[in-house]
Amino acid sequence: MNIMAKLRWFILDKSISARRARQRVKIGFLVILFAALFWVIPIHRVVQAMIGASLPLLLLGIIIQIPSTYLNALELKLIIKNQGLTLSVLQVWVINLVIKFYTLFMQGTLAATGIRWYKFSQKDNKPAEALASVAFYRLLETFLSIAMGLAFWALNSNKPFQLNALLLISVLIAITVFWVAITRLSKPVLTWIKRQFASTIEKPGWKTLYAFTEKILLAIAAFSSFSGWQLFLVIVVAISQQLVSAVSNYYFALSIGITLPLKDIIWISSVVVLLTQLPIAVAGGFGVREASLVALMATFGIRGEQALAYSFLLFLRGVLISLSGGLLDLIQTLMDKPSVKVEENVE
Repeated sequence: MNIMAKLRWFILDKSISARRARQRVKIGFLVILFAALFWVIPIHRVVQAMIGASLPLLLLGIIIQIPSTYLNALELKLIIKNQGLTLSVLQVWVINLVIKFYTLFMQGTLAATGIRWYKFSQKDNKPAEALASVAFYRLLETFLSIAMGLAFWALNSNKPFQLNALLLISVLIAITVFWVAITRLSKPVLTWIKRQFASTIEKPGWKTLYAFTEKILLAIAAFSSFSGWQLFLVIVVAISQQLVSAVSNYYFALSIGITLPLKDIIWISSVVVLLTQLPIAVAGGFGVREASLVALMATFGIRGEQALAYSFLLFLRGVLISLSGGLLDLIQTLMDKPSVKVEENVE
């Protein structure tokens, strides 16, 4: 097996041995990453920074994060409703919290996508519609993270940030028009690709790329029935969720003396979210988040121990919220057991 074949096997193969090899590489990468971080940044300074954090500001940050999780559930509810799934916002919110708990122990994005699809497809027995919803949600979230990151990064940090309502509405309309267009054009584009590159897409390397492209375009095309107003509402809720979460991050930063403007916290948060979705990340983006925050905040003169303490505090916030999901899942499991016993006795 030559080098390219080994590399293709390592990246694309779905066998157990390939998955174990990828997991070992991820763990090795994580160990090296933290060894390098703690070589440069003494761990006792990080602990001191965390201990010295302002408790009222931390509590405020946690409280603000709660409506962010609800807005995320509302965004998903609006998406799945289009596909005929009847879960309520509250049910979606509980599912999201349960997913957060399970992804503490698994690779974040892939695990979350799989569990979310399974949970969504159970009630209405619509696995195809649930899969389309989850894929569309992931694509939209990634797009908006990139858009938010670029938009706030482009702002001049030397000037005070002023929210221009007209500009904001114009941007929201532009994003909505873009997504309305691509939901309508995805199938024609896919047909054109098939016709123009019929011979090329059968080649090994191109076949994988085409299969990936086809999945994306079909997931987007499944929402061609979305009206402009419906998409606008989804986008407004999704952006609001990201902004509220960034405000929570802002107060966590303030709690340990990081006084960056909110606009910089917003674009940094967007970049970190995108980086933690990379295949090299392990559960919840652990490790990648820490390294990226240290590197990004160093450009603002933030000390390494502060940036690392900030990252660990964000992780602990995630753990706290995730544990509520684990508790809800345990309660639901215990409540379901008696009904199962009753059904068995009736039989």
